Amino acid sequence: MCAAIQQKATRFCDTMSSQDKKLLCMAKVQPNSYTCENIKASGIRSECLLHVKKVQTAAIYSNQSSKKP
Repeated sequence: MCAAIQQKATRFCDTMSSQDKKLLCMAKVQPNSYTCENIKASGIRSECLLHVKKVQTAAIYSNQSSKKP
């Protein structure tokens, strides 16, 4: 999963052993909650949703802090 995240390429996620881990990998590369909703294991789904929320929140607040009044 590290190579996929570092290179931001979902093709590395195809080698994951389970479908849930593959979807988690894809969501970490391209943060999208829709991908997380397809995960069947509740623990992995929660981890996925928290990651997506963290990334999206950081993107929102980093854009707001760059604007000067």
